[in-house]
Amino acid sequence: MVGVNERLVEICYNSTWGLVCDDQWGANDNNVQVVCKQFCFESGEKGKICPNVRDGIFWLDEVNCTGDEGRLDNCAHNNIGEHDCTLAEAVTVICSTNVCLEGTRCTQDGNFACECNNSYTKDETGYKDIDECTMNVPNCTKHSMWKNIQGSFYCMCKPGYSCGEDGYCTDIDECAMNTTHNCTNGTSECSYECAMDTQNCTRNCSKCVNTPGSYFCMCCLGYTGNDCEDMDECENPTLNNCDVNAMCINTCGSFSCMCNDGYFGSGTHCELCNPEKPFCLGYTKNCTGILFYEHCAIDNIDECALGLDDCDENAICTNTEGCYICTCREGYCGDGRNCTVSDASTGIRLVHGNETSGLVEVLHNCEWRSVCDDYWTDEDAKVACRQLGLLPYGMHIIA
Repeated sequence: MVGVNERLVEICYNSTWGLVCDDQWGANDNNVQVVCKQFCFESGEKGKICPNVRDGIFWLDEVNCTGDEGRLDNCAHNNIGEHDCTLAEAVTVICSTNVCLEGTRCTQDGNFACECNNSYTKDETGYKDIDECTMNVPNCTKHSMWKNIQGSFYCMCKPGYSCGEDGYCTDIDECAMNTTHNCTNGTSECSYECAMDTQNCTRNCSKCVNTPGSYFCMCCLGYTGNDCEDMDECENPTLNNCDVNAMCINTCGSFSCMCNDGYFGSGTHCELCNPEKPFCLGYTKNCTGILFYEHCAIDNIDECALGLDDCDENAICTNTEGCYICTCREGYCGDGRNCTVSDASTGIRLVHGNETSGLVEVLHNCEWRSVCDDYWTDEDAKVACRQLGLLPYGMHIIA
């Protein structure tokens, strides 16, 4: 729609909308009359050229109507798609007042008439929208709910479920997904979550377990919660077996015990240092001094240098205070404990489709993520297709 009664003219061919252009469009009043009647206006007033069209394809050129046709594509014209037009030559029409009120539809059988739409009713005040949801009219499937819109309604899947090709809502396996953006298709019969923010389980979580409409993380020993945070066993005496004369030290996913000053042993069993000996050997500390050896030095263990880490062979081990960090080397992806070769040859892929169509994902920091763009166009799609190694043609579809 360009103005109140001014409309950009497009026709649908092979399920794709295309523009119309004609050098003599404004001079042929019959073209305007046919288009306006097809739009359910009483008559046409003027044909114009719209110079502000940003993108699109052309289906019709050299249109020549007699005025008796019921549809524009029934008029004489060049072959579909055959044209010599630029985007600045797309045509519009200015029509007279619409004879059909809101809530009615125009029917054409030689002449036109106005009939009540299925989702509207008429009373003494005029045409009104029927709220199908309050009348229990919608027949939405299991795990879905309905939403009323002006002149209609649609069914949308409940959180944790997605709409399949058969129109039924099925449980989303959050554990198998790796995208984060929510999309809603509000124009079809079934709305669906095309991507879920799944709060993926962290690297300390050994397994993500899917449940109907949700999921939970099964953590490795020593970790707890949905984020699998390190459990401090030292805060709860029942979670560690340190000796009463030992100090409990929390570590990554575990703990260690160290005998107090003046004691030696494994930490789970500590004995008083012998004052007659210059040194008493413990597991991770040395006793110094003479009487009760009150000054003891705790040595930080370098797990990386001693080979006590569990980093992948393609990862770098970095020692920290009381722990260590595993980081995958350049060209590899993973949590440091498991590193695989990064598939970054193209940096782009298609998912939930086939080799030539699907949801676009790009690789960033070893993670595949979806692309979201309110102004995604055919030109953007062509660039993606070329990057994927496909033919340099692409059609954009925003789910």
